[in-house]
Amino acid sequence: MKIDADNTWLWHMNVRRLEAEAVRDSMLALAGKLDPAMYGPDLSPDKGEELYRRSIYFRQSPDMQVEMLKVFDVASPNECFQRSESVVPQQALALSNSALSFDMARVLAGELHSAARDFVRTAFERVLGRSPSADERRPRSNTCSRRLSCTQFRRPAALRYGARARVQPAADSAQRARESLVHVLLNHNDFVTVR
Repeated sequence: MKIDADNTWLWHMNVRRLEAEAVRDSMLALAGKLDPAMYGPDLSPDKGEELYRRSIYFRQSPDMQVEMLKVFDVASPNECFQRSESVVPQQALALSNSALSFDMARVLAGELHSAARDFVRTAFERVLGRSPSADERRPRSNTCSRRLSCTQFRRPAALRYGARARVQPAADSAQRARESLVHVLLNHNDFVTVR
């Protein structure tokens, strides 16, 4: 760090964000919903939250793109499919408000709950590829534990989140809290970056 703080000599890998297609496909793959079928016609971009095909099969034209992919800097058809990289608030909003992210969080939370003793640890390992840190596990400051015991999920109003989603929230308030935690992890910086 003292000799090459700017990483001019490439002594460590620079942190980079996943490509747009990898962000969407990773959510689908985690939930076991990614359609592995190969070939076939291109798909209409307005079906980006409904169809679970790989992102490369969606039509990309200057006036028609899957909104989530566009926000995450999909290759531009206007510029010979060059890819720019930006970090803008709309990216976080695209993940947190996407019907697809609600669907995949709900599916994954159901799968993890039935297979895991320690839901928080299992969710971190599955979604972020790492165990929760000591701070993330500490009982007093553990936002994960607080989220799982949050009273907001006891109210029926919690069912409105993700109104366009195809997978409906669980009827059980404890499971809705687990779904919310997985949704938060899908919106975590570690989910969309490679270190």
